[in-house]
Amino acid sequence: MELFERLNIGEYVEIVTHRSDMREKPQFRSRIEDIYKQNLLLVPVPPEKGAMSVIGRADALELVALKGSAKIIFKAIISEKLKMNNSLYYVVRLTDVGKRIQDRSFFRADVMMDVKFTVKGQLMTGITKNVSGGGMQILSKGVCEAGDMMTMTLDLNNDKVFVIGKVISFDSLPEDNFRYRIRFIEMNEKEQDKIIRFVLDVQRKEAMRVNVSVL
Repeated sequence: MELFERLNIGEYVEIVTHRSDMREKPQFRSRIEDIYKQNLLLVPVPPEKGAMSVIGRADALELVALKGSAKIIFKAIISEKLKMNNSLYYVVRLTDVGKRIQDRSFFRADVMMDVKFTVKGQLMTGITKNVSGGGMQILSKGVCEAGDMMTMTLDLNNDKVFVIGKVISFDSLPEDNFRYRIRFIEMNEKEQDKIIRFVLDVQRKEAMRVNVSVL
């Protein structure tokens, strides 16, 4: 039971492979569709992640679950591959109880603000969905690919922060929109602290708003 006190059906997780014969380490983000047989998870593979289908049974994996300002990393293997309704599923076997890592970069706040960013020399526009000390999500009609690098300047309470980010993954949305998951790279501690202070300030104001509405 210890394995599953931290995981729930419907929870988002990231799965990363560590095959030494692959230059890129394939990874994808998905939901836990079912939990059964003590330490087995049923996880659908997104259609655009066809490269993950080359991962074999017993290949070493990491399954990462985000929990607030922490992440839990489980060692895992693929126990079985299933094809259901023309979709690929992995049965992922957890092989340990998971390691919790507390990291300030995972402090995250839902905040919408206009942003301009540059990818491959092309200026694009979008709206942030959330921001954390380690990355952000952006909604945009601009077309990017996983692995693309982007640069932008964030205006955080009149405190401007220049960031370089890497597109980790994306989803297609209605009306030709895309949701991009961005990981910050090459960021010094001073700049990260500015973002974290902004996130904590947003969280504090939201908590005050909720408390007032309850009174």
